[in-house]
Amino acid sequence: MLSLSCGEIVSMALDRSGRHLLAGKDNESDWVAGNRPCGGAEHELLRVGLTPAAGGAYPHRVVWRGGGYVGGFAW
Repeated sequence: MLSLSCGEIVSMALDRSGRHLLAGKDNESDWVAGNRPCGGAEHELLRVGLTPAAGGAYPHRVVWRGGGYVGGFAW
């Protein structure tokens, strides 16, 4: 499970190998119940590994931050 402390996932694309997911995150979104704005960069792209680590969490890291909307990004 990918748990976010703020913002909202607005797009997703699977890589060709099926091992990673590219997720676009809107850090300013607060319209979904329980979400809050993050502050800082308006948007981020996260690379999420689809093999869970110990404890069931999916490893992820930010690969891009900026002001451009991430809804149309893909691999």
